[in-house]
Amino acid sequence: MKKGRKQAKMAEVQPPATCFRCGATDLIQVAAKCNDLCRVTRGGNTEWGYVPDDLGLGSDDNYVEFTYCRKCGQMQNEEFKAL
Repeated sequence: MKKGRKQAKMAEVQPPATCFRCGATDLIQVAAKCNDLCRVTRGGNTEWGYVPDDLGLGSDDNYVEFTYCRKCGQMQNEEFKAL
């Protein structure tokens, strides 16, 4: 983070200790505030606006928060366990 910028107040969520798919410990946690500047492309349609609720990638419509495994790429959110 650049000096002088305020750190966004995002929920401090502890990522799981290991990937539930491959067991690796190299998990990456991403947290970003994008307000209404989120771009989502699904099925060839691009939408600009707030973070969609149905993606399972954020805690509200301003934030994108997720954890993924660097080794196998598996998202660690509960919604992705079945995939």
